[in-house]
Amino acid sequence: MNKAEYSKQSMAKALLRLMETEDYDRITIQQIVDTAGVSRMAFYRNFETKDQILQYHVNRITDEFVRNAHMKEKYDNAEVLDYFIAIFRHLTSQRKLSSLLIHAGKFDLVRGEFERILSYRAHDHKDLYRYHFLGGGICSIYYAWLVSGCKESVEELTDMILQVATLPQSS
Repeated sequence: MNKAEYSKQSMAKALLRLMETEDYDRITIQQIVDTAGVSRMAFYRNFETKDQILQYHVNRITDEFVRNAHMKEKYDNAEVLDYFIAIFRHLTSQRKLSSLLIHAGKFDLVRGEFERILSYRAHDHKDLYRYHFLGGGICSIYYAWLVSGCKESVEELTDMILQVATLPQSS
């Protein structure tokens, strides 16, 4: 890892650590760099705002998930179930981060990641709308699950999505 990447990751970890005990709006750049053990200049070489630190961190986690998930263009029904389970397992592993983002009023970063990752797969406007709808729905279910205390299992969440996504047949 190069020095710039090390500094960025250190600042992200420091900001998240500070968010555990302090209100996001009250956290200063100086607190971040002091906690990270980097210079103020390192901050300004890499970021303009603390929001950008969060964005960097969320992008990095999402990109790692996508690399490891081996996303495909098309899935059969059994694979869709497995893929949703993989998504929710990943989201569950990031529950602490997501809760911090909710508390800070920054959960839209998570929704933005769904849009970023799914949008690049779109071949036309119809696909783009479909992926935004799907990503927004998954993100909303994840949000509701977090704020309601994470009562359901990953498999139950996946089942709920599949039930919601299947429209009843008209008679």
